[in-house]
Amino acid sequence: MRETSKPKIRLGLLLLFVASVLSVGVYAVDTPSAFLIALIPLTYTIPAFVFLDRLEPEPRAMRWNAFLWGAGISVLVAGFVNEVTTATIGSSAALVISAPVAEEIMKSLGGLFSPFAHPFFTLWVGLAIGAAVRKGRSRRIAAVRGLLPAMALHASWNASGLSVVFAVLLLGHIVLFFVVARRLRRMRRDEIELVRRRLPQLAFAHNLSPIELEAYGDLRATRRLRRSLPRKQRSAFDERRLMITKLALREQP
Repeated sequence: MRETSKPKIRLGLLLLFVASVLSVGVYAVDTPSAFLIALIPLTYTIPAFVFLDRLEPEPRAMRWNAFLWGAGISVLVAGFVNEVTTATIGSSAALVISAPVAEEIMKSLGGLFSPFAHPFFTLWVGLAIGAAVRKGRSRRIAAVRGLLPAMALHASWNASGLSVVFAVLLLGHIVLFFVVARRLRRMRRDEIELVRRRLPQLAFAHNLSPIELEAYGDLRATRRLRRSLPRKQRSAFDERRLMITKLALREQP
């Protein structure tokens, strides 16, 4: 990362943090019980995405940006849009129309993948963009395609509280959630296997030792090797492992 970009990143994170504090403060004071309930998903969404990101972790600033955007900017903008919609055409329309559209667009704009507000809905944008990157297709078109199921799921979830088919919709969402979770776990396993297969091809070019070859293809071995190193060497180890992992995932055999 260029040094000149770091002040801009810090300023952006500061603004996102301020927006997040404002948004959290407003909703915590206005609806404290709903605010506390809204914190519950963080107990499993954050560990889940850390688990998925472990093989090829994104920069810490990018992760904070995604979290703060979802907790701050998207909430403030979506809240404003929902209030206007409620005042003009009613609360039911706001739940089913403006909420899914405004919130999913705003969350997806947060680095295109900020899944911490409604993770299961916004997840579809990330899946669509990831598939486009792998296949060399347009990311913008993929983002739009991913927004469609995100908005549809969000709308159906909000509508379920307004109808007698709540149980059916809830069951459908639960089943779909586990299907997606299984698919994500399989994708992660496939990526680890891909890294393991391509490591021998990278060994000569990057002078990998036998210990590194064994460790980089197994996350548990990576953690064991990292813990065995002095603290001063761990940062360099992390950078080298990340570089090799990125090369293994991107280079063609």
